Amino acid sequence: MASAKSPSFHPALALTNIKSFIPITLDLENVEYSSWTELLKITTRAYQVEDHIFPDETDTSTASTSTNPPPEQTPEQVLAAAAAKAESEALWKRLDAMVLQWIYGTISHDLLHTILEPDSTAKAAWDRLADLFLDNKNTRALHLETEFSNTRLESFPNIAAYCKALKTLATKLSNVGSPVNNQRLVLRIVNGLPPAYDSVASLIQQTVPLPPYSQARSMLLLEETRKAQQHNSSPTALVHTGAPVGVPRPDVPPGRPHNRGRGRGTSRGGLNRPSGSPAAPQTANPWQMPPWGYWPPPWSIPPCPYPSTAWPGNHSSRPPSSAAGILGPWPHAVQMATYLHNVLPSSTLSNLSPTHILYHKTPSYDHIQVFGCLCYPHHPTSTIHKLDARSTPCIFLGFPTHHKGYICLNPQTGQITLSRHVTFNETIFPYKSLAEPTPPPTYNFLQNQINPILLSHLQNNNSTPPPHAQPTSSATPTPPTSQFSPPSPPLSTPPIPPGDSPPPIISHHPMVTRSKVGIFKPKHPISLVSQTSIIPSPLPKSPILALRDPNWLSAMQDEFSALIKNRTWELVPRPPNTNIIRCLWLFKHKYRSNGALERHKARLVVNGKSQQIGIDCDETFSPVVKPATIRTVLSVALHHSWPLHQLDVKNAFLHGNLEETVYMHQPPGFRDSNKPHHVCRLLKSLYGLKQAPRAWYHRFSSFLSTIGFCNSVCDPSLFIYHRDHHTAYLLLYVDDIILTTSSDDLRCSIIQTLAAEFSMTDLGPLSYFLGIAVTRHPQGIFLNQAKYAGEILSWASLSDCNPVATPVDTNSKLSATAGPPVEEPTLYRSLAGALQYLTFTRPDISYAVQQICLFMHDPRAPHLHALKRILRYVKGTLRFSLHLRPSPIDSLISYSDADWGGCPDTRRSTSGYCVYLGDNLLSWSSKRQPTLSRSSAEAEYRGVANVVAETCW
Repeated sequence: MASAKSPSFHPALALTNIKSFIPITLDLENVEYSSWTELLKITTRAYQVEDHIFPDETDTSTASTSTNPPPEQTPEQVLAAAAAKAESEALWKRLDAMVLQWIYGTISHDLLHTILEPDSTAKAAWDRLADLFLDNKNTRALHLETEFSNTRLESFPNIAAYCKALKTLATKLSNVGSPVNNQRLVLRIVNGLPPAYDSVASLIQQTVPLPPYSQARSMLLLEETRKAQQHNSSPTALVHTGAPVGVPRPDVPPGRPHNRGRGRGTSRGGLNRPSGSPAAPQTANPWQMPPWGYWPPPWSIPPCPYPSTAWPGNHSSRPPSSAAGILGPWPHAVQMATYLHNVLPSSTLSNLSPTHILYHKTPSYDHIQVFGCLCYPHHPTSTIHKLDARSTPCIFLGFPTHHKGYICLNPQTGQITLSRHVTFNETIFPYKSLAEPTPPPTYNFLQNQINPILLSHLQNNNSTPPPHAQPTSSATPTPPTSQFSPPSPPLSTPPIPPGDSPPPIISHHPMVTRSKVGIFKPKHPISLVSQTSIIPSPLPKSPILALRDPNWLSAMQDEFSALIKNRTWELVPRPPNTNIIRCLWLFKHKYRSNGALERHKARLVVNGKSQQIGIDCDETFSPVVKPATIRTVLSVALHHSWPLHQLDVKNAFLHGNLEETVYMHQPPGFRDSNKPHHVCRLLKSLYGLKQAPRAWYHRFSSFLSTIGFCNSVCDPSLFIYHRDHHTAYLLLYVDDIILTTSSDDLRCSIIQTLAAEFSMTDLGPLSYFLGIAVTRHPQGIFLNQAKYAGEILSWASLSDCNPVATPVDTNSKLSATAGPPVEEPTLYRSLAGALQYLTFTRPDISYAVQQICLFMHDPRAPHLHALKRILRYVKGTLRFSLHLRPSPIDSLISYSDADWGGCPDTRRSTSGYCVYLGDNLLSWSSKRQPTLSRSSAEAEYRGVANVVAETCW
């Protein structure tokens, strides 16, 4: 035995705190198994007890195969050997118990009860854990492969979290027998990057061989840091702070290109600093340049390491016309103007350029092109298909500051391409096609910083207005949140003739410019007007804090004004001996579908708990969703190819008229100064009133009856319209409405009639209803609750759990008395109730959910394990949907089944059924029968009675 080397003492016996060496607590729901095993292996190896979990069979096999007879021993030697062997075996048992304590001490309480067995050894516990975490390898490998392939940076806050997630997935795949090598991991990281990281992604892909994971991660972190620094010191920030345009940024050294898109290094246009050339002026701070912002000499700028790279303009994946709060291409115009100022001759410097004065070298003008002209950057053959175009029409925006090349904007996609291989057409200017706007204000600091030669091209021109303002008459409207819009006509639009040309400027510089020969082109002033996006204010904890925030104050004022306009209440003196209910403000952020903040929402609600039954409220009405009704309406619409439309009623409860007399305190923060002691007598219902749902339903159903709808007898939420050959079905759930009609004219007529009576919003085709995503395609409709299922997993802290192949263990039965009670029964009941609604589109978990709901009164540990198994199954089947297809509706088929005495506690039977309308599954259920059955036939007949009752509706 390798670990029992000292019969008196062993170093493993001195270890008292295993958590200091293994800080990970292994649990069924986390993903730390590989890390935990590695740490335990290191610890056992360090303390010479590794053979307790990995037995060394060499000594045993050698002893068993040895044919040499044992040497003769004296009785004293035999006794001494027996005593040593006994002491060694005792030490072995102590060490094995010690390793077993290490295992038990680093796993969770639930996992401990799962693997705990009497008289167990460390090796047995180790094997049970391996079987538990490494079972269903094929299913887990398939799920992990899907997650590994779909992971993208947009789902993570930063590069570090993104790389860590992919590394963790690669480790999981290795544990289930699908190892991920370094090449595949690095390529997966690169493929999941957004277009903003295309430059560094291209650099990583072109490295031969591919860099290791750590190096690729470091490159991405550096790129992320550089982008953050550029964002903090962008031209937008310079404009807002009043800094002079053209001052070099301290985070990125300034630079300029020096070739026409050909060659690299020292050949064919790429320049290196020659020996003996004068160096740049030495200063205490290398970035302390004159206020007009000198550029470094050509040899200090490295060539672009990749011939063509694309990234979204201004760190945005949207076109400049739709990106809110950015300057569009005009910061590039400022940068181009600064560059031209540095290389063009100036009369104040004796017709020499600032670059020549600073570096004693005459700058080259061969690479200079006209800003805003049409250009065609060449696409590398390795990134395009052989039949694709070799270039794309773009707009020239200047030169990058840290590479030699050209910046080209694709007006169709909004992407900016950095390339050395560009062909220019200086006779076409796409942005001249913009309509005439109003001229922007003049900024004096531009006139102070730009030399007279460049300033003459930036004067306001009456014939060609600046392109940043909104068009006054255009066939295609532009979004109001943009100052800059790409041209709607094709890029081949002929240029507009230039206006009056200023007189030529006499210069003794040897360079021949257009102005010397009388060629002038109108330049547009630079738009420096920026927009600010809505910054969300934190949710206030009280109305007092909300009134101090302008955003929430405005939202509260809008809500209060709407209530006053709707005549929701009237102020009256407080009557004596009357119940006055309280009201409160609820605050919420409303987001658009793309995740951007839309507005701050404040809603005034009343506290219905303070109402007294028989005084200010009577009967209540709580609409219940009947899933079979919704699926039936969808099936009928699919069969007839009718459109499905979705409507939303704004402030639905405010349309209900009250029959009772209800008094409410004045809203906090909006007390009438002239009547501070008056109370509000409610004339219409408010959110939170117990009778508000009944009042709204009565108002809406009464109006529908006046236009020809009749209420369904079986489901109060269904309204049917049938006249001649016109048919319509309307489903109402509080303020959400589904409408399907036999013709578009009938649908438009119904929507117009409803909109005239109620404040409604037409949400278009049905896409999301009651937390269910509806996806329509030619083969039918898919109903999916993936978003809701993900929220349940997050609520249960099981977002990263390991999935299982089945939702229930068919080899065991749950009992009401097995196991200890759970520590948090409220969480168990909440999760079980949430899973009940998930069965709306998931018949595969109906039986499993029914089983765990039987024990909500007294949940125990086995019940919690069964609930977690369902959640782990849901984790692996988030994409499962209910498919409804166009099929005949002339047949209604039901199936029923039941076990006999399946419940181990009550011996009651469990029956289940499913109902099909044509080929579509409409209704299903799995439920324990309320009474005992004396035979299996009796249990079957009870199940048939249940499905007949369900079918009769």
